[in-house]
Amino acid sequence: MSTLKWTRPVARVAIAAAACIGALAIADLTESSAQGAQAKVGSVAKLLAEASADPAAPITTAPFATGEDCSINLLSVKGIVPAHYHAKHEETVLIEFGSGTMRLGDKKVRVAAGDLMHIPKGVVHGFVPDSGGVRVVSIFAPAFDGKDRVLVPPGALTGK
Repeated sequence: MSTLKWTRPVARVAIAAAACIGALAIADLTESSAQGAQAKVGSVAKLLAEASADPAAPITTAPFATGEDCSINLLSVKGIVPAHYHAKHEETVLIEFGSGTMRLGDKKVRVAAGDLMHIPKGVVHGFVPDSGGVRVVSIFAPAFDGKDRVLVPPGALTGK
């Protein structure tokens, strides 16, 4: 029997994601929260298809939900995601469909549908999808504004 090691970064992202998702579930019971947040349910494949103006685009992003502590984005990845890191954000990624090779720091890891990854801030990561592409659920904590993405040269192993 394996035991999950709950480090502080993993616990913080898990709690932030649970709070973000939990807030949506609570809103579902009451239809909307006091702040006007609406519950959401959707198909990853359908939402990405609706968001893509160009089905051949290498990466399509569909924002799903943004809370005070996290944001949830859906991605369709058909091309290489270059090596980069986030200086102020932690990212949790769930592969919903497909497979590929994920770079995490100095390691390359094969990932497939159902795999879950946690990427602490400052860790260089990138992705090469297998043919057919992948669909991904990406959760950032704190909420991601799209600006905290620092590209790194191919040989760089760590972020700042």
